[in-house]
Parts: sequence; C-alpha cells; structure tokens
Amino acid sequence: TDSRIQPDFPEVYVSAHIPIGTTGGLDLKVGKYADPMSAETIDPRNNVFYSHSYIFNFGVPLNDFGFLGVFHVNKYIDLYGGLNRGVNATFKDNNSSLAFEGGIGLNLLDGNLATVALTHIGPEDPGNNHDYRYLNDITTTWKVTKAFTWVTDINFCYEASVNAWAGGA
Repeated sequence: TDSRIQPDFPEVYVSAHIPIGTTGGLDLKVGKYADPMSAETIDPRNNVFYSHSYIFNFGVPLNDFGFLGVFHVNKYIDLYGGLNRGVNATFKDNNSSLAFEGGIGLNLLDGNLATVALTHIGPEDPGNNHDYRYLNDITTTWKVTKAFTWVTDINFCYEASVNAWAGGA
C-alpha cells in the first residue's frame, strides 16, 4: 500500500432498504460507493457524453467510503445524510477526519422534474483537520418530452485553507 501505483475498486458496498415511517422508507449504503453529487458518474454507462465536465473532475468527489442514507419522506421529498472518510479517500485518510454529506431531493411533475441539492463538508488537506472544504452541487433533470431531457449541474466550492472559491454550471 506504499506504492504510488495501487489497485482501486471504484465501488464495494452493501445496500439495504428499510421500510420505515413513510411510503418510501430508508435506503442505506455502507462501504465505498459512487458519490451522488453531479449529473455525471464514474460509471460511464450512466453519462450522457463520453468525456467529463470540469465540475466532475474538480468540483465533486468521485466516490466516498462510509455510509449514506436516503430517507424518502414522501413521493416528492428525499433527505440525504451520511458520514465518510473524505473526498476520494478509503481506508487511510490524509488527515484522519470525517466529512459530512447531506442534502435534499425533490421529485416533481410525476418524476419528470427532479432536483438534488447536496453538500459535502469536511477537512481535505493533508495533515490539516481544521480548515474545511465545502463542495455544493445542485443537479436538475427535466424530461421536457419523451425525446428531450434537460440536465443542469450547478457547482459551488470553497476551500478554507487558501480562502479560494470555485464554481461552474
């Protein structure tokens, strides 16, 4: 594990659905899973284009190691929340601190309009567990017709250690 070149498993997780509270229940993921931020994913079969955007490469985590819960309040609202080791970290984190990821999802127009707003907050710099990085993303998917879908991905980031802001759409 000290080598610069190491094997990586993009996803190794256990998922469960717990039918509690509402009609939708609670979905849990535990392990290493693709981060739910952004319209793009590490699995190219789920992407519209072959290439990736600037937001995907620099504004959102590729994957998380920890747990994430999605509580389906009703057919319109989903609440996201979980803890992980940080951006693209697995067993060994560069600062031994946890990060939080959470947000809200809205499912409207009988599923034809969906918006997910998520934030990932935690220290990410090596050896620095007090300056936080804030990654925020809002993804909206609107199925205008059966043949036309509009996807918007808006991203806003802040790195406290260098007082730097970034964003994109």
